[in-house]
Amino acid sequence: MDVMRFCSLLIGLLFLTGACSKIGNQKLEDYLVNKPQSEEWLIACSAGDKEGFNGEDFPVSVFFYPVPGATDYRYFESRNTDIDPMDFSAYKEVENLQLDDVFNGYLKRFRVESSKERYGIVTYLVDDSVRISDPIILQSKSKPTETSSDLVSITENGITPSFSWEDGTQKDNVIYFQVISETDGDLISGTYTTDRFWTFYDLSNVVLDINQGNLPEIEAGKSYNFTLMSVNDDNWVNVAVTVPFQTF
Repeated sequence: MDVMRFCSLLIGLLFLTGACSKIGNQKLEDYLVNKPQSEEWLIACSAGDKEGFNGEDFPVSVFFYPVPGATDYRYFESRNTDIDPMDFSAYKEVENLQLDDVFNGYLKRFRVESSKERYGIVTYLVDDSVRISDPIILQSKSKPTETSSDLVSITENGITPSFSWEDGTQKDNVIYFQVISETDGDLISGTYTTDRFWTFYDLSNVVLDINQGNLPEIEAGKSYNFTLMSVNDDNWVNVAVTVPFQTF
């Protein structure tokens, strides 16, 4: 399953897009003709609420992780949820969507409107092949993303802080994404667990690690942010929370 998250609490990292998006004529099925398709993951998910995070014009965010070398980011969506999610002929490209950087570019997002629930799919190219995300359901009407920091507990144990969290109103989460970041937004680590707890930088219960390069480290006596996304099997983010913490 391809997963990922992000929400209103990333306000300091994100900017409002001014593009006027529209549904184009190109179907995902046609876009994929004569293109070799990679079997590698494209991790993506969506988050949003009924009113729009912070009153944004495009209140639903479709987040994805661009691997090194990824180019030509595209987003396709269906008219509604009354389809076979794997029927690529049911998706059309949404044009003129401006990309936002998340965590200073470590992740990216498309920001889309929330008038109705539907499926979305993200694609990008790596070398000569196209990577395709799993279908992402946009559920801002029926399952608005929760953003309460009360769902997260942090034990500030020096440079090995521990984090735990609750599910919130929705109980259908299947995976949890944790990000440790600098106060300026730079990502330090990104991990996934199926448990509702994690300790930096213990990989014993980590099912996916998206870090690039050396083992992540944090320093004593500094402020950091912990971001959590709780994701269901349809790649919808039920909970998205950012909480500051201090090392010692």
